[in-house]
Amino acid sequence: MRDNQVPTTPPVIPEQATSKPAAAEYHPRVSCETFSAQATKFSGTELYMLAVSWVKKNKCKFDVYLPGMPEQMRINAAYQLLMGDAKTIVRQHIFDTMSDFYTILSDTFLQSEYKAKLFEAICSGSIFKYAPKHALGTYALAVYKNLDQATPTNAAQIARALFNENYLPFIIMEIVLVKVLPQEDKGLCHYFDHANNL
Repeated sequence: MRDNQVPTTPPVIPEQATSKPAAAEYHPRVSCETFSAQATKFSGTELYMLAVSWVKKNKCKFDVYLPGMPEQMRINAAYQLLMGDAKTIVRQHIFDTMSDFYTILSDTFLQSEYKAKLFEAICSGSIFKYAPKHALGTYALAVYKNLDQATPTNAAQIARALFNENYLPFIIMEIVLVKVLPQEDKGLCHYFDHANNL
């Protein structure tokens, strides 16, 4: 083609030059720093948060506050939320996907081990060791929701933990521990916070 001729078709531009990088399509609603500061932490040892519960909550938080975040950035942000045993375990692995990241946590911190640790803490009286004193009922309700079954036995265990901390709300409401029903635990926990803070 001569220099003074005008091409009849536009030149072909390489696809890499026209396609936006994946990160360019990522529009966070908050910064990663804000997300890390506000999102729920997980250590694997606290009783109010079971691994599967944390995974579910974490997925939701990412979708709401950091939609479209690239996978590796997601893994890095989630890693910042881990503490203690959970961080130690995850540090031993390299992850390609968030699914792998979540699987390791769920497989490491099992429901059965959580229940055994919970009931041991109730019996020893250490269940509320790190719980906020003004929200023991709220804390107990979060623990109760992590149990895989809403049974009378589980409900009574949570009620007993609160009773051991302060029995007066139970006397006022004339509650018999062994007769606490699963559907009553939510109301009981909320009332306990109210009465415990008077």
